[in-house]
Amino acid sequence: MLWGQAQAEEFSDTIVTREVELWKQHLEPLRAAYGVRLGSPAPSGAPGSWQWLTAFLQQCGEECTVDFLVLHWYGTNATAFKEFLVDYHSGFNMSIWVTESACQNMAGPDDQCSMSDVSSFMQETQGFMDNTDWIERYAWYGSKTPDAMHGVNTKNAMMNSSGIINALGTQYIGLSAAPAPPPVFTND
Repeated sequence: MLWGQAQAEEFSDTIVTREVELWKQHLEPLRAAYGVRLGSPAPSGAPGSWQWLTAFLQQCGEECTVDFLVLHWYGTNATAFKEFLVDYHSGFNMSIWVTESACQNMAGPDDQCSMSDVSSFMQETQGFMDNTDWIERYAWYGSKTPDAMHGVNTKNAMMNSSGIINALGTQYIGLSAAPAPPPVFTND
């Protein structure tokens, strides 16, 4: 994957053309030299994402090898997220890596998901992805401390402000209890 959310409003068809050039210049040689699998640029669930990815793949044509789709999702509706994944898989006929997802109201800072909403959203979407063979990988956006969430609802953070895994992080990795904090070493 080379770009995330490149379909954002500030991007244009000129950017698609430039990104296709960069893909051919930098990613295809990696595939040829090392046999690495290549994931698509990662659109989000925002309007225009499907069209942007379609334009990218059409401009690439046979000169680009895209082995799987990389997708991002921010929203509050787990069913809509699952439908988004099914639509992309069905429409592009490729396996999927979800490299960012979170329970986030993109309409603004008000009315964000509660901790209960976040936990339920994670449980439902993670269960779906775990049991869907064409979803190869996924990652929750909040594998960080609350102060490092870059505008995303801090309830999605899987660590506390000290960097210790919290209840949501424990849920994500499937533990029944949070692991003990790492030992502190001194120079004694």
